[in-house]
This record gives sequence, C-alpha cells and structure tokens, in this order.
Amino acid sequence: MTLPNLAAWNVRGFNGPEKVNCCKQFVKSLHLDIIFLLEAKISSSSAADPWFLASHKLFHDEDSYDNFDLSNPGRIWVKWNSTAINFSPITVSSQLIHGTIFSSGTPVCDVTAVYASNSFVERQVLWNQLRSISTNISRPWTVLGDFNCCRYPTEKAGGIPLKDTNFGDFNRMIFDTALHDLSSVGYLYSWFNQRVDSPIYIKLDRVLVNDSWLANFPNSFYKVGEPFCSDHSPLILSSSAPTPHNHRFMFKNYLTSKREFCDIFLDSFAQSPKASPLYSFCQNLKNLKNKLKGQSWGNANVLKLELDSLLADQNSLLSLAHNYPHDHSIAEALHNTNLKVIDCQTSLASWTIQRAKTKWLQNGEDDLKFLYSKINIRHSYNKIKEIRTDNGSLTSHQDISNAFINHFRNLFNTQHTTQSHMAHFSPGGTVPPHLAEALVAPVTMKEIKEVIFAGPNCSAPGPDGFTFAFYKATWSTISTQIFQAINAFFNTASLPKIAKATALALVPKYPHATFIRDYRPISLCNVIYKVIAKIIANRMKEVMPYIIHNCQGGFVQNRLISDNILLASEILGDFNKCSKASYFCAKFDITKAFDMVSREFLLHRLASKGFPAKFIAWIKACITEVHFSVCINGALEGFFGSSSGLRQGCPLSPYLFSIVIDALSTSFDEAVFRQAFTGVSSGSSSITHLLYADDLLVFGKATVTNAINLQNLLHQFACSSGLYVNPSKSAILFSNGCRITSEICSILHIDKSTNPIKYLGIPIFYRKLRASDFQPLILKISNSLDGWKAKTLSLAGRVQFIKFTICSTLAYWIRGAILP
Repeated sequence: MTLPNLAAWNVRGFNGPEKVNCCKQFVKSLHLDIIFLLEAKISSSSAADPWFLASHKLFHDEDSYDNFDLSNPGRIWVKWNSTAINFSPITVSSQLIHGTIFSSGTPVCDVTAVYASNSFVERQVLWNQLRSISTNISRPWTVLGDFNCCRYPTEKAGGIPLKDTNFGDFNRMIFDTALHDLSSVGYLYSWFNQRVDSPIYIKLDRVLVNDSWLANFPNSFYKVGEPFCSDHSPLILSSSAPTPHNHRFMFKNYLTSKREFCDIFLDSFAQSPKASPLYSFCQNLKNLKNKLKGQSWGNANVLKLELDSLLADQNSLLSLAHNYPHDHSIAEALHNTNLKVIDCQTSLASWTIQRAKTKWLQNGEDDLKFLYSKINIRHSYNKIKEIRTDNGSLTSHQDISNAFINHFRNLFNTQHTTQSHMAHFSPGGTVPPHLAEALVAPVTMKEIKEVIFAGPNCSAPGPDGFTFAFYKATWSTISTQIFQAINAFFNTASLPKIAKATALALVPKYPHATFIRDYRPISLCNVIYKVIAKIIANRMKEVMPYIIHNCQGGFVQNRLISDNILLASEILGDFNKCSKASYFCAKFDITKAFDMVSREFLLHRLASKGFPAKFIAWIKACITEVHFSVCINGALEGFFGSSSGLRQGCPLSPYLFSIVIDALSTSFDEAVFRQAFTGVSSGSSSITHLLYADDLLVFGKATVTNAINLQNLLHQFACSSGLYVNPSKSAILFSNGCRITSEICSILHIDKSTNPIKYLGIPIFYRKLRASDFQPLILKISNSLDGWKAKTLSLAGRVQFIKFTICSTLAYWIRGAILP
C-alpha cells in the first residue's frame, strides 16, 4: 500500500493571486496528490463564481470539496489530483472534513482535516465529533491540521506560560480516540505571531495517526515546512525510504526451539580452537551468525507468510472436515496443521515480545496487540528521517550515517591533558586490605553461570546479535567453551577487538529530534563481554562503599536516590533562616559526562585507591581499544576506534565513573580543610555538595572568594578528568538578601534562577512548592496513560502497567517531595 503525497496548510486566506501562486508552487515542488487548505476565508459569493473557482485551481485535473456551506467565510478546502487519487467525503462540519482516499478504486486511508475554532466551547464540539468518528474507523486514519491548541507546555515559547487547562481537553480527546503523534522533522513550532517586540512561537498544527496507520505506513512522518506566505507552517506528510538491506543481525530467541537450528549450532561450535579460547569462541559465534542469515526459517517475514499459508490450509481442512467428519486422513491433516499453526504463532509471539522489550509485562502473549503498537510507535519515533547540521539538512541514509560517525569519532577521541595534573587529587577512601584479595580471585563456573542466567532474555544485543536467551538455551553444550574463553581473559587480561566491539544505539531525547545533539548514544555490548564486565562489576560492588565519598548517592550499596533529594530540600528550606549570612545552591550540568571521561585519569585513580595491579589490567583491557559502529535505522554503519569516554550500557561504567568523579569530592574536602571553600552548616556537619552519578549540587556561602575558589576547583578537575561544566544547562539559587548575585553568576558563568530547579527529576526550592511546580509529574502520568495503551492492553496488562510504571513514578515523587 502506497501513501499518497498529501499536505495540510493554514494559508490564512486563499483569495489573493499571491496566495494562489504560492500554493501552486508548493504543490508542484512537492508533487502533491492532495492538499487540505485551512482558514481559506472564501466568501459564499466567491464559492459560487465559476471564474473564481477556475482561477484558484492548483492541479491540472483537479477535483475539490469544501465545507463552505457550514461556515462563513469558508474554512476548509480540499483539492486533489483526480488522475492520481480520489477523495470521498464521509463527515463534514464547520471545523472538519473527514473522508477516504482511494487509489485505483482501492481505499488507502481515512483522513480528517481539522481547522479548530478559537473558541474553547466550539472546540469541545470538534473533540466530540472526532470521538464519534473514531468509533467507525477500521482503516489507517490520520487527523491533521490546525488544532488551535497544543499538547505540552514545551510546545510554546514566549507569552504567558500554558497551564494544564489549556491543553487538558485536547489530550483527553487524543486519549479517547487512541491516536498518537506522528514523528516529525523540520521546525518544532508551526505558528509565529509576527511580533518582534513580544514574539510567541507555538505548535498549533500537527498530525495524529492511529495504530493501523503505523502498521501500514511504518516509514511515514511529516515535515513542518517553511511558512512562505502564511504565519502557519505547512504540514507535509510523506514516507521515507525503506530500511537499508544491510539490517543488522539479531538472534531470535524462538530459534533455539527449532530442530534445524540444532544442526547448524552444533556444526559451528564443533570446530577446534585455532587461536585464544576467547577469540575462537567469538569466531564460532560469527560463523553461526553467517549460517543463520542464509536460512529462510530464521526470517520473521517468511514465518508470517508461512502462518498465512497454514491458516488458509486450516480453513480448507475445516471445511472438508465438516463435509467428511469420518475421514481419518482429513482429521490427521487438520491435527498436524493445527500443531504447525500453534508453533508459528508461538514463534511470532516470542519475537514480538523480544522486540518490544517490555520488562514489566508478564505473559506478554496475552497482550500482543499492545506490543505490536509499542513496536510501531517506537519505530516511528526512533527512525532518523532528517538531520540538521551546519551544512544544511541531510536526508539520505549515507549522509546521515557519515554525520553521526564523524560526530562520535570526534567525541570518543577527545584529547586530554597530561598526567601532571593527576597527582593534585587526594585518593580519598582506599580499598580495604581484607577485600583486595577477593577482587582478583580466580573466576568460577558458578560465577559465570549466575551472571548469564540473571541476564534479561530480551535486552538489545551487541554487534554480534546474540542474546542472553541464546546462552541460556545452549548452556549445556557450550558452558565449557564459555568458561575457557572467560577464564583466558582473567588469566591474560587480553580482550580481542571482536569481543568488546560496541554498537551505538541512538535514542532521541525529545519527540522532535532534529540535531545530532538531540540523540543519546547507548552502548550495546556483546553478551560475552557483558558477562566479563559484570563479573568485575560484582566484585567492585563490595568495595564501593569504602572508597566512594558519602556525598555520592549513586551506584553504591544502601545509598538511596531519595536521600539526596530530601537532604537538598532540607538545606534549601533552611536557606533564609540565618540573617547573618547569604548562601547559594548551584546545580551544575556536566557536558557529555560518560563520553568525555579521560581513561588515563581513571586508571590513575584506580591505582591511587589501592586496586591490585591485576585488577587494573582487567579494567584497562575492557575500556581501551574499544571500537564502535553506529546503528542507523537498523543498520550498523562505520567502525572506528576510541581513546576517551566510558560506554553507557557497559556494566562497569557506573562504578568507574563514580571513581572518577570521586576526585571532585576529595577536592571539596581539601578546600574545606584549607578554608578555601565554606559550605552550608546543617546540624553539626557542614555540607559542600551532593552527587548522584554526574548530577552535581553545590552549597556554599555567597561570597566572591568562595565563588572564585569553586570555579578554580571545577576547572582543575575538568582539566584532569575531561569532565567540564555546561554553563547553559546549569543554574544557581541564592538566599534572600544576597547583594552580590550578579558577581557570583559572572564568576561561575551560570544564570541565576528565580524558579525551582530540577534535581534528579524533582523540583527543589527554598520556598514551599506550588501545584504548578508539579506539572512535569502530571504530564508524565498523562503521557503514560495514552488511550492506545488502554485500548490494546488486557485487564491484567493494565494492572501490571499501573503497578510498574505509574505507581513507581508516584512513589518516587512522594519520597522526594511533599505533594500539594
């Protein structure tokens, strides 16, 4: 099924020749098949004038439809190329036109063009009409146009901030109709008030689609284009090129139950090792992967076709069985076909559950419709259609790939300073002698097995494509080879490049990801490497409480994230109780924290904290000479080395990063000891800072000397560790009566905040939080309660969803703040 080229545009009047010419050029340049003109402002007399209608044609062989009889002046005018498609209207009102698009007599999709009223009351009528239309939809359906309101506070810049009442009714309609936002490229805001003195930008225009749309048009998206002759940007709906053929290999967990798989598997692992045990094991995996790629029974698309064929055979045999109920051959054939159908359905359900990666959902086979929807929505949002760079917009797969590869090659090869600065930092806590021996104890089969069988079956695999489920299913056969491979690493501290090769999955930070910086790189490591790293991490876990400063609340046993939030809130609550001194609370954001770490600095810190040389050699083997490929729309692109950074996704990285940033905590302690920095007194103790991973909160007296020494401390740490502060994402609060706020802000290069600052996802402030401060919580819960989830989940699935997502979110906020 091919998606026609269509667009919707609020043209703010379609009467003058300049608007007509502009729209003609727009239609011609994009080869549109159909366009929905909104706010056309066509008078009844013009609509009845044949000359006017002829002069306002946009297509050579044009057909059109409008709602001019229901609104004055006319609002919506649909125009289409009658030689390519046909549009058949079904429902018409003053605010919408709903109909079906046909191609060669076959229905393609249902489309509802919307131009919503400025009146809140009239928009309620429109929302109810859309609810009514949704009950009769069975085809792919899109609702697009100017809704005269937006969904989230972040969709408006300038003017009076939006409140929940401004978009609550719109979101409720989307929930009731089970629609989703289609992914978009281009501009975020679709309307500008054209005022230089008080500019307002807002996303009034959007495209919504249903589940069936995403299933039938998985590569579709819309572009918010240039506004040209209007104050609204046009919405251009199109479909990107299909995913490239070199889609990366992913092992399907259901294959382990296939009889054909066993022969290929045994043949691949029967070869005697020709190199080191670990390299040979990785080569066996590679051989197995290459053999599986050539098998049709390992292809999910072939499996779907097989299931369709079996269902057709099943129907035929059922008809025969009804006509000849005593024929044993028919009964036997039906029985065998039923078994094959069950096997195919079970395999497809397993693959769907694996792709959905929904850890909270048990018995996922009961909620396959929900999982299908989740997969389609994630695919729509994660697919990279266009990237904006300094050189313009990139749309081809190759250009996008090259841009990401170059970006991450530069990022992971950041040059750091020499080792001369490293000795300036006190080691802080060191490894206790009684635990040092356990760190380098010989690895055991039990240790390896526990790590493998604790691994999640459906986690995203590394470049080799194999999952934990593969290792568990084949454990009885390859356990000896796995032990020999892993034991070889711990004996030699040598890790071949193929084992620690890493795929970078790009996760968009926002729904409207436009630039490379809008994507977060998550490292997907091979399972064999994860097992090695997890064994080391489990040993490190025991010593972390002894070597990490008490101000660090992350990745250390028996330290809770809520403790940091409560302590920060309590300190801020006492900010204005002392009239003799002024204080500040600065929240610093560290730029690309994990990606920018100096590996030399990390190894130096490990040695200064007393880790055994053998253990440090293991760490060095894991973090150096790491090569990356970037996953672009399912294909692995590039292969480049790295000299800096830690991988977000490696089991070791959280502990190693804590050791690096612990140097900052020891620097604060030394500064306090030298009386170079003064923190905030809380009871009998003085607190200078709080850390949770890379989230840094600094408390201190609001003096120029304190600010200068703090800036020097941060700069010295950054020069050695590679971890620099991002001033644009940092903020500072001051207690009442502070008269040197501008001087301190200038020294620290950060802005003063007069509103609550977000710390670990929760707002904190020196006054009682207002209900408006909890808007992010309301939005998060409302987003979790999308209507498509309610419609596709079973009752048991809904209970699990509420328990593991919404309840946990509420519990986190309740532990960290007093809800109004």
